[in-house]
Amino acid sequence: MNRLKMIKLLREKTNAPLMLISDALREMNDDHVAAEKLIHEKMGKRGDHVILSREAKHRTVIAYVHHDSSAGALVELRTETDFAAKNELVQRLGKEIAMTYAFTDAPGASWEDMKSIRDPNVTIADLIKDVAAAVGEAIMLEKAVRISNV
Repeated sequence: MNRLKMIKLLREKTNAPLMLISDALREMNDDHVAAEKLIHEKMGKRGDHVILSREAKHRTVIAYVHHDSSAGALVELRTETDFAAKNELVQRLGKEIAMTYAFTDAPGASWEDMKSIRDPNVTIADLIKDVAAAVGEAIMLEKAVRISNV
């Protein structure tokens, strides 16, 4: 497999930044299986403090409306670049947070402690950290608004 195909494959599998993929392939002598393991190790070792300390100034608003229109939510996320704001992972994150907000009626509850609607073992803060590590940029939840008629 040529190097470009390996980079594409690793990008699809890990969603890691291209520089990290390229460095991992070089370090592992173009062994894409070993490079994937190295990428996962490095992505896990990335300090949340490094990513989260950077300024996130680009805003994106994501909406969720339940299929019967009984509840909905708007979420505003901030990212470092507009490129990251348009990233599919960031958009899915926003949709997940909006869905969670739409069906969580806990006035005054901290969003960091709020459990994901799809996986109660994961908090919203965990989801944000995971996506921030995957895209390599700071992501912040700026606002979330719940609207419900139930």
